[in-house]
Amino acid sequence: MQDKSIKNRFLRLPKPQQLIIIVLICGGIFVMLECLSWLGLYAVWRVSGKEIIQVEFIREFQPFSSKNIFITRSEYKPYYISGLIPNMKISRRTPFGTDRFGLLVNNENEYDRDLSAPSDAYRIFIYGNSTVMGSGSGRSLSAYLETALNSDRSEKYEVITAGGDGFNTGQELARLSLETLHFHPDMIITFDGVADAFWSSFSNNIRPNAQMSSDIIKNSLHRNSLENKSLIEVNTSSVDFFLRRFYSYNILLAIFAKIGLNITNPFDIGDQSIFQDNLVNIPIFRPEGAQIYLGNLNSMAAISNLRGIPTLHFLQPTLATELIRREDRATDAEWDLLETQSLKRNYTRRHRAIIFNKFYKLARSEFAQQFQSPQNKLQTWVDLSNIFNDVEDLADVYYDAVHYHDYRAQEIAEIIAVYVRRVLANPVVE
Repeated sequence: MQDKSIKNRFLRLPKPQQLIIIVLICGGIFVMLECLSWLGLYAVWRVSGKEIIQVEFIREFQPFSSKNIFITRSEYKPYYISGLIPNMKISRRTPFGTDRFGLLVNNENEYDRDLSAPSDAYRIFIYGNSTVMGSGSGRSLSAYLETALNSDRSEKYEVITAGGDGFNTGQELARLSLETLHFHPDMIITFDGVADAFWSSFSNNIRPNAQMSSDIIKNSLHRNSLENKSLIEVNTSSVDFFLRRFYSYNILLAIFAKIGLNITNPFDIGDQSIFQDNLVNIPIFRPEGAQIYLGNLNSMAAISNLRGIPTLHFLQPTLATELIRREDRATDAEWDLLETQSLKRNYTRRHRAIIFNKFYKLARSEFAQQFQSPQNKLQTWVDLSNIFNDVEDLADVYYDAVHYHDYRAQEIAEIIAVYVRRVLANPVVE
């Protein structure tokens, strides 16, 4: 029986009805908070291009869905640890788009290309690391090369990026064998040197051909396994995993991170300490790393040769060897370009440069021999590592330690185009 002496109508209601109303009001407030949180994320993304969470959860309102917990980048969104998100559109915020296979596209009209079928165009796959992906410039190297090749309009060319950030030739060899050959390539190009030089001497794995991503995954899973976590840490991760479904929680995490308070997550794949765990404190030059690099290139060419596919290998320019060559003529500003974030361990810039220089000395010798060799008719070895020797200011070439500014990447692509046309003008009949 209701107590009519209580003037508040809500308090006069039976307890179950009061509870239902409270739940409905709280639910409504929470839904409204989620909507406002999503609108905030969307507005920031539209105005500045900054993504607090994965962009697919920003483009469309997806309440209570399991938000991707892995860290992304604004250039071309690494899909988890390696590979790219398929079907990503080019926009002002994301200049790099992908097709349904997760491979970079150079133009918007390439979204629907079917690599599983032969092409009317001359199809070229170019392998390499972040320099091929386009880090430091506005377009990928394949985009610049495709533009350069199609400029004469004598034949239609299709250039596809088959590399990835940090790729070494061991990964490229595997990708060629397991994937690219199914995409009907007409030519294979490699543009390498820096990544193999790094992994073969700076990695704590004595096998230079080892795939670093597998070590990072293994170390990450071990580091985050239950046996290495306390009861509180396990429960914190579980709660965190659930709460990341909500836009408002993700905004709260972003605010905390801004003030330096990082909340743990279940799989902290982006943690730089994991990357550091795979590096030696004081690297030494390992000649076997250069030999394996050259062996991988020979293997890639051999696989292509069996199918009548010409192969071009290019040794990429690197800042380190030019600094050593210039010695005292290199300025402090140019040496500063060699600094790499999170890699300032127990060795100097000169120490790192000397290691790269030793690797390149072996590679250049082999490239010179292969370039003159009458054997291996379907492959060409071209040493591009010295093409910027005559540039007075290295800052005019390099964006950082290994990446090039836009017009320098375009210059490299135009040089590569010359060799591509040269091979096509002199076909080999087996």
